[in-house]
Amino acid sequence: MQTRMRRLAVLVTILAGTAVPTSAGAPMPNVNVDFGASCTWYGHAPVILAIEKGWFREAGLHVTFRTIVSSADRMLALTQGAIGWTNTGQLSVVAEMAKGNRTFYWVGMIDDAVGREGIAARPEIRTVADLRGKKVGVPLNSSAEVTLFFLLQDAGLTMRDVEIVPLTVTDIPTAFARGHIDAYSIWEPTLSSAVRGLTGARVLATNADTSLYKRHGAIAAGDLLVMRREIVAGYPRVGTAIFQVVSRAIAHIRANPADAAATIAGCFRTDPATAQENIRLFTYYEGTQQKAKAANVLQVLTLLVDWAASTGRIAERPNPQEWMNTRLWPTQ
Repeated sequence: MQTRMRRLAVLVTILAGTAVPTSAGAPMPNVNVDFGASCTWYGHAPVILAIEKGWFREAGLHVTFRTIVSSADRMLALTQGAIGWTNTGQLSVVAEMAKGNRTFYWVGMIDDAVGREGIAARPEIRTVADLRGKKVGVPLNSSAEVTLFFLLQDAGLTMRDVEIVPLTVTDIPTAFARGHIDAYSIWEPTLSSAVRGLTGARVLATNADTSLYKRHGAIAAGDLLVMRREIVAGYPRVGTAIFQVVSRAIAHIRANPADAAATIAGCFRTDPATAQENIRLFTYYEGTQQKAKAANVLQVLTLLVDWAASTGRIAERPNPQEWMNTRLWPTQ
């Protein structure tokens, strides 16, 4: 009940602040293009950069950044129309597909981060196998939970062999420092930053060490770009403009990482040097790469559907291809 009330509170706050888009350039249809995400994952960097640089305004779009930490909450906000698009955890998208939610399309994947998500533990825990019987913090229904599942499986353990402690990404550092959990599964920069707060603590393994990655060259850590169907189908000019701006931001990150880092550092509450170090560890995919990337994304989503069904997270097995639409990305 508390979780439901928290999510409703998030939606009320967002809806109260949602403005009708205004145009600094060519007139655009009045459709909500607010972006929902958080400053805890550098995969959102291109969109944050574009907002800060004013590039959406130049394209005639009023894109406001709406802070929504949880992937599940982002999908709820998207479904209710509180935001127009988001970059969110793949498992949260699969969960909505399984419910038959047809309010959105997944339209691409703009970030990938092999080795940037994993398990860290207290000094006395030296391997993943040592986690048996230990308390492990992880955000439920997130890519971090999938990574935990596969790393435990590869070590001969199951999720039942550890005590799962549901935590948000922002709660993990404090819980770990105070000894409330013995280990955690999370993405960067929290994966490393929480370790630095406890002498002798270490990262045990990352998603690059999973059998999933070794077999398929695929991970579940990269977020999925999701957009309301009304934009994709009803306002394709708006969708195309958004993707053109995102592609411009990605090109800028590649060409001018120092400037990009300085621009987004404030959002992540860090210094430009640290922000640059983090964005360099990510791979970003702009428009011309989306068609080729879509096949890999579809493979990962299919694997996640199998995982979610086998673990009882979803009752129905959706076909992710039915929610795929990457046609509005620039191709040159």
